[in-house]
Amino acid sequence: MRTRSIAAQNATTDRQLILLSILKVKEHSEDKLRRQLTELIKTQQTLEVSKANCAEIRAGLRHTLGQMLAWSGTLPASLLQQKKGQMNQLFHHENVLAAQERLLSDEIKKVQAHQATLQQNVIILLKKKEKIRSLLRGEYEN
Repeated sequence: MRTRSIAAQNATTDRQLILLSILKVKEHSEDKLRRQLTELIKTQQTLEVSKANCAEIRAGLRHTLGQMLAWSGTLPASLLQQKKGQMNQLFHHENVLAAQERLLSDEIKKVQAHQATLQQNVIILLKKKEKIRSLLRGEYEN
């Protein structure tokens, strides 16, 4: 009978050691996920700053184009051609920035989706850790 009680104690101790090992693995996984979330947040902030810079530059270009289009007067043909070329360059640059801004918006959406997935994974992981802790405390019977 004494052998059975020692075997039962050893099984309980082994079970606790296994649960503690699993808990450490889960904690390591949680740390990894949180680091990834931090990196994604930094990436998102960088993308948003770049997008804001594009929008600011575009606004300035649109304002300059508006002023050029509102101008009325007479110029020699060569200066008029030069002004037309400048307007073309400004318009082209504004279109390039608009495309870049759209790409940045799409990238921000991708980062946000990835963040949401990681946050869900952290929540799931926290629930699993809590279950393991309750098993270690003997509060949870399966």
